Amino acid sequence: MIKLFLNGYFKSGSTRMWWIIKRSNPEFLHIYEPLHPEWLELKDQTFSSLHELPVWEDYHRPEFKCIEREWVKKWRELRLKYESEVIPREIGEVSPLFDLVHELSIPVVIQPNRCHLILDALTKRYKCKFIHIIRNPIDTWIAHTIEPVYPILTFSKKIKKLFKRILFSTRTNKFGRYFLLQKIPKRDSTGNSYSLESVYKLANKYFGGCVECADHLDKLLVVWALFNYEAWKQSGDCGLIIYYEEIVVNPNYWFKIIENFGNIKLDTRYAKELSPKFITVSDELREEFVKRLDRLGLLDIVEKFYPPERWFMV
Repeated sequence: MIKLFLNGYFKSGSTRMWWIIKRSNPEFLHIYEPLHPEWLELKDQTFSSLHELPVWEDYHRPEFKCIEREWVKKWRELRLKYESEVIPREIGEVSPLFDLVHELSIPVVIQPNRCHLILDALTKRYKCKFIHIIRNPIDTWIAHTIEPVYPILTFSKKIKKLFKRILFSTRTNKFGRYFLLQKIPKRDSTGNSYSLESVYKLANKYFGGCVECADHLDKLLVVWALFNYEAWKQSGDCGLIIYYEEIVVNPNYWFKIIENFGNIKLDTRYAKELSPKFITVSDELREEFVKRLDRLGLLDIVEKFYPPERWFMV
């Protein structure tokens, strides 16, 4: 039985929160990114080198194994409908898949990360709740660009760690801002990072044509704003919007809210894994992002679901 959907746009902290929920509720079945376009290959790896966590391990549990054959069949049918990234617009696209786990006797938590447009429909069909996590666009962009913008980073953990250290230590100074706002947005490889180009094309299709973008950062802001706004509009009795920055700053308070809303456990021992050092505090960067959002015609909706003055309240 599906108990909870934990959704979020890419690099918003959903994996970290899902991992905390998973360890706090080991008696549940925890389904990770079932709509990932490469799920069929990834689920056999168990351990994710990207997240450095065993996020795929529950697909090897006997509870899932009993439905795996039918699941793979339904997943392939869904995957054929998309060129690349899978972001369903109608619940009928995913219900054949999710119905299978809903029929299990064990409670199930699903982290789909691609269900921004159908969260309300999911809660109504499965009589469950959803939580959607939002992260400020500055840090979403920074996390989005680390890999695979520079593919060489994926071949060496030491180089990758060094790059991260340099990026985070310089991101608020003049050099770092130039790098984040001028250099990375124009790199062709940035469009491949977390399927940005494919997601942007779907946004154009779903929302009737988006404003013309000057670079990949513009595209990221378009999809970040539109998909988070759609999720925010669906929150109500069965949906809870949470903000990554607020959880990091006050985890015990927000853990209790999430526990009460989702009727799940959150072990406060894991709160230390949420570090404030990854929240970028920069009025200069915020001003630049606000200017872009205004130019793109998105500032009005961003003011509704995550006003810029709240982006880094630390």
